[in-house]
Amino acid sequence: MKHFNYILNEFYKKMKNVNSINELIKKFEDIILEESSLIKDGWSIVAVATGSVTIRIKN
Repeated sequence: MKHFNYILNEFYKKMKNVNSINELIKKFEDIILEESSLIKDGWSIVAVATGSVTIRIKN
C-alpha cells in the first residue's frame, strides 16, 4: 500500500497544472515509465480528462 500511495501522490503533483489532454497523456506516460517497477501485475490504471485516476486491482 505504501507504493500505491506514493504513485498517487506523484501523479497528483505532476497533474496539478496540466492544461490539455496531450499534456495529461505525456505526463501520465512519464510517470508510468518512471514508476513501472512499483506497479504490480493485475492493476488497471485509467486517467480521464478531468485528471482523476481510477485504479482497480483484479481479484
